[in-house]
Amino acid sequence: YRRVIQTGCPSHFVAECSRENALLYLHMRNGPTIARKLDQVRKTMNKEDKNNFVIPLPSWLAPVVPHLFFTPQHILEKPGKKDRQIFDGSKRYTATSRCLNMMTSTHLGVEDECLFGTVRERIWMRAYNLRITYPSTEIIVHANDVKSCFQQIKLHPDCMGAFSYLIANQLFLSCGL
Repeated sequence: YRRVIQTGCPSHFVAECSRENALLYLHMRNGPTIARKLDQVRKTMNKEDKNNFVIPLPSWLAPVVPHLFFTPQHILEKPGKKDRQIFDGSKRYTATSRCLNMMTSTHLGVEDECLFGTVRERIWMRAYNLRITYPSTEIIVHANDVKSCFQQIKLHPDCMGAFSYLIANQLFLSCGL
């Protein structure tokens, strides 16, 4: 289906693929590093669940839930750096297979504008405007969630299924809450 999303990410999404393509991604699963480092992956997924970035379900639901697409996971290993689990939206198993990146990249663009770099200036401007409007009221500045700002995109509920993946006996719907 085609959808222009007003809130959340991706900003434009064209999810068109054959059943054979979706089944190919279901059966091919993840890169070999996931199986090799399954204990580490399980700890990561527990943390993702605790932070409400994913919705874990039993894997037997995968073939029967409509509109799911499975994107392979990998462990990125760099010498001297901590291993990271990554979502490989560009993985193509055959020349004709259609990966997730091919569905999120449209002529209208790929992502919403990143505003994180302007947060400090926007907070100062907001505090300045509040001081003008409320000259004698105490203004309390709160902290931003910097820990997860580059971790997860906020997915629109209509396209959550397209960002799902399987690890061991679990189906994970990525929600990025």
